[in-house]
Amino acid sequence: MTDNDFRFRFAERCLYDYKTNVARLEVLQADLRTLDALSSAKGQAYDALPCLGYLRDAVSARLERIENLEEDIRYLERKTEPIRRLYDDLRAGYVLEGSPKTTLRRILELFYLGENTWQATAEELGLSRMSFFRRRNELVGLSLRYLGF
Repeated sequence: MTDNDFRFRFAERCLYDYKTNVARLEVLQADLRTLDALSSAKGQAYDALPCLGYLRDAVSARLERIENLEEDIRYLERKTEPIRRLYDDLRAGYVLEGSPKTTLRRILELFYLGENTWQATAEELGLSRMSFFRRRNELVGLSLRYLGF
């Protein structure tokens, strides 16, 4: 698999998984807020646990959980923010109806976000098979630029 193939597949996976990734991101952000608000190292026991044979370090454990959540959030933001900006740009008021960008937006909505088949999407948009795949490649190429490739 070439580097371009990998990038294409990565961008397309970001498009397919956008809604799921946004939902996961919201859950992780809520978990981080909850952990930050409710979790405290006060009153934690630092006694040796007989079964484990070492001291518990509540501060380090809490910090590690926070760092893991923040890392997961950054990873998902890296995959969702560029796609959100792309979608916002394709829906912007300066994109006139009938513009080629409108077709790209509809492919994004129907095929990637709506998870419809390429045949149903092409039929809805009045595109031939070749036109649909050409437009889809154009959309993925545009998303690659938004993703920084």
